[in-house]
Amino acid sequence: MTSGKKFVLILTAISALIAAFILLQQGQAPIEALYAFLRHDIHPGLYILLMVFLPVFGFPMSPFLVLSGIKFGTAWGLGISLLIMPVHLVMCYLISKTFFRSMILMIMHSRGHNPPGFLTARPGKLMFLFLILPGPPYVMKNYILALTGLPFLSYIGLSWVVQGALAMPVVVLGGAASQQRWGLFTAVLILLILGSMGMHWYRKRVKNT
Repeated sequence: MTSGKKFVLILTAISALIAAFILLQQGQAPIEALYAFLRHDIHPGLYILLMVFLPVFGFPMSPFLVLSGIKFGTAWGLGISLLIMPVHLVMCYLISKTFFRSMILMIMHSRGHNPPGFLTARPGKLMFLFLILPGPPYVMKNYILALTGLPFLSYIGLSWVVQGALAMPVVVLGGAASQQRWGLFTAVLILLILGSMGMHWYRKRVKNT
């Protein structure tokens, strides 16, 4: 299963769980109970710490983005997520330069991923397409880019901008659920699914040309 399909499945599963929680409780303030758990039972500091470290070791980033919107609200969730993403990039870059490099390469090869050569006349365009199109998971893209030999600032700058833009609607999805704005929630979810389908279609088209 590709990362794009996993992304859609994760979003759909989270949406289904929220909807099921509402239907099962029927008038017993289920939303308030769910939000209380996310906002109060999990300490914000612990949540941020987990969000900083777990994705670097392969944990999916999408659930953290959705839950950031729910736990902190849209504005704070966006701010925290966008600040944590460059930390991931720096950590992946540094880890890829240590003795873990061979282990990372072995994992990449076992999953059919190889560091592409971006050292061409137009590395920015190739990096943009690599980041935006479906393919390796979030953290795997970070490691792959870190191993291409790109200048550090180019690696950080473009990756942060593109991945941050892709993360924004996912955090908004969680924020809409937190504020019980179900119209916005549905619209963003449909937008994300259509966007993922469109990127898959474009990727297949590029491969066939």
